[in-house]
Amino acid sequence: MTTVAKAGRFELAPPPGFQGLSSDPSNAPAKALAASNGEIAEAGATPALAACSTHLGDRTPQLVLLGGYGKLLAPGTEVAAAWAGIDRSGGAVRDKTDEPSGKLAGTTHCAVTTAGPVEMPVCIWADNSTLAIALFTGRMSPTVAHPDFAALDRRLLALRAVAEVKK
Repeated sequence: MTTVAKAGRFELAPPPGFQGLSSDPSNAPAKALAASNGEIAEAGATPALAACSTHLGDRTPQLVLLGGYGKLLAPGTEVAAAWAGIDRSGGAVRDKTDEPSGKLAGTTHCAVTTAGPVEMPVCIWADNSTLAIALFTGRMSPTVAHPDFAALDRRLLALRAVAEVKK
């Protein structure tokens, strides 16, 4: 029997490095987000997590990628559920935009999120195989003016091109 996690054409395999950043799984924020892996697995997907830092051991990574892969029947619904999860966890979401999803298609949104006393830009993509949340933690600050979502989406598409691979 094929499980939901084994279905789908693509998997999420974060690269060891991206645009001059190195993967740092020992990073504290990445370890804290690893708790989400259980929820992703319970939903029937295979979890994937990466934190990319300028230097190994940096206190705050520049980028954190959290997601999973399997068979997703309604990518738009999955993206909406991810934003709702941020709201439920005590965060807030504002300035949400639809962004181009590139050649792999699907649904992509970006927004500014509030986590405690700081704000940061976040982008989420989903297609019929993968769901990923990119936290641009290197851009955290007490207030984030409306970011250049088009530039963040281009960075997300570049990450997606190397992290979403055929099974």
